Amino acid sequence: MDGVELDRLVQVGGRALAASRIALGVSAVVSPRLAATPWVGWSSTHPAGEVLGRAAGARDIALGAGALLAVSQGPRAERTWVGLAAFCDVVDAVTTAATW
Repeated sequence: MDGVELDRLVQVGGRALAASRIALGVSAVVSPRLAATPWVGWSSTHPAGEVLGRAAGARDIALGAGALLAVSQGPRAERTWVGLAAFCDVVDAVTTAATW
């Protein structure tokens, strides 16, 4: 696999991830308990858990849409949005692991 093929694979993967993030975000906004339960457990049945689920869903929709819209602005903009989404995921994972 040469560098051009790898770049294309990463590009397609980033776009698929962005589209998946939008779909998961919509699911979280529509059904916040379903989205929040694996993350915060029984707390998702309380109003704060629902707020968390919807807020995370809205963030995922925004990050995914930003990455997809950045396609028209070139590879650098697209990489920036995908990188920002990855940063959010890392912060979520570290914060979650630190509180368990």
